[in-house]
Amino acid sequence: MRHQILLAIPAILLLAVDVRASRIEALKPLYPETSIVVGGRSRAVIVTPDDPQVVRTALYLAVQLGRLGGAPPERVPANTIVSQAWQIDFDAIAGRTLVALGNINNNRLLAVLWGEGYVACDSIFPGEGGYVVRTVHDPFARGINVLVLAGSDAAGVRRAAEVFCEKHLPEAPGDILLPAPITDVEFTKTTRRFFPPPPSPLCSLRSTTPCH
Repeated sequence: MRHQILLAIPAILLLAVDVRASRIEALKPLYPETSIVVGGRSRAVIVTPDDPQVVRTALYLAVQLGRLGGAPPERVPANTIVSQAWQIDFDAIAGRTLVALGNINNNRLLAVLWGEGYVACDSIFPGEGGYVVRTVHDPFARGINVLVLAGSDAAGVRRAAEVFCEKHLPEAPGDILLPAPITDVEFTKTTRRFFPPPPSPLCSLRSTTPCH
């Protein structure tokens, strides 16, 4: 009897679950271009943490974009774009490209992208003074790309912004538009312990002898 019950369980599960795959009628649209400033109008918003040094980098970036494109993008704090419940305010974004500065530890937008497996920039990677410059293609399925300018520290974020300006901005004033995805990473190797060093075998918390 027990054997019959075990054989019946898979059949019941198959009846309970619709295993028919839905037919794919259309492919997901692709958005290889990342628009920042087009026709003298900003098509992007710079999203930053509250770190004053990163905010200064955002202002530097906005000046460079405004100088060449004719319109500096708006800067907004990440916590005004991503709520405490980790919901993104797409009305505030208004279809604009997101330029995210910082890392997943201080920028809630980057933390959301980390949760979806798109970015991995934190306090360890890319390391002290290292940087990540890359685009993320339409992560929210709304036709909105993200330009990531990240670093493990403020110096790395500043370097990411400088590298982006040096390599990807036009030499003459005009539209600022990335025609294809970009990736530019420089990281530093750092040796870290996973656990603190063990105490000296001759040292005891109850010992009256000073530990060395």
